[in-house]
Amino acid sequence: MASFTPYKNDWGVHICVKGQCYSDIFKSKREAQLWAERRSLKLRSLKEGTLGHIKTLRDAMRKFAAEVSPTHIGEQWEHVRLASFENTSHASLPIMLPLNDITLTSCSNSV
Repeated sequence: MASFTPYKNDWGVHICVKGQCYSDIFKSKREAQLWAERRSLKLRSLKEGTLGHIKTLRDAMRKFAAEVSPTHIGEQWEHVRLASFENTSHASLPIMLPLNDITLTSCSNSV
């Protein structure tokens, strides 16, 4: 549940979802309400695992290797290529990052 409090000329919001608490300050109460709704939904989804079975980039690559690669002519080489991404030589590739947190900057650091 979110609580909203006026703070100077802004609005403060505080939410707690399954033991994790977050707060922020916004210019309007409506912005604070939107943030609280989105943030609590995201936190609940992450905690309950309702974002889907694929949670990280590594999970997605493994699912691709298991389900899609067998339909391709170069299946063997796709498996080799995908496995090489999981090696320590590509440690800067965000394979353990949740898919919804991957951004262009997190990927560009790995190139």
